[in-house]
Amino acid sequence: AVAWVTRRRTPVLTTVGAAWTLLGCLSGFPLLVPDDLLAYLAVTERLDLATITALGEAWWALPVTGAAALLFISGIVVGLALLGIALWRSRVAPRWMAIALIIGGATHPFLPNHVVAGIGLLVASIGFAGATRALLRMSNDEFDLPPVPTQPGVSPDPLSAERKS
Repeated sequence: AVAWVTRRRTPVLTTVGAAWTLLGCLSGFPLLVPDDLLAYLAVTERLDLATITALGEAWWALPVTGAAALLFISGIVVGLALLGIALWRSRVAPRWMAIALIIGGATHPFLPNHVVAGIGLLVASIGFAGATRALLRMSNDEFDLPPVPTQPGVSPDPLSAERKS
């Protein structure tokens, strides 16, 4: 929703932010499987805890796992911040919703425990809700229009001519 509603007024920023976020999130999915799978196998097959622990540590010591984790964190921190800035600059949602997306994404990985980190993601969800609201308010005619041409030094106006009509 954020990428779709901001792409008309901030196409480059939206593209970079969406690509970064998508790559980061996609790199995070394979990170979740081994821990869950090892825990499941340890319980169902009654495997030795020391062996399972060694396998888990070996998995997280792999360079590719570290690179994927770094890309995942940067996708959340940098990618969502870029999308939040695009939401701010496009003016399709209130600015406080864009700030919520920026803050929630940027703070999530650095918060001390899962509960507080979850609160960070809830804050980010407020920004997503703002974009969703803007997307739902679009008419069918507005949905797939090309980027709005901008003049140098003039910020895009959310109440452009096609919305006024």
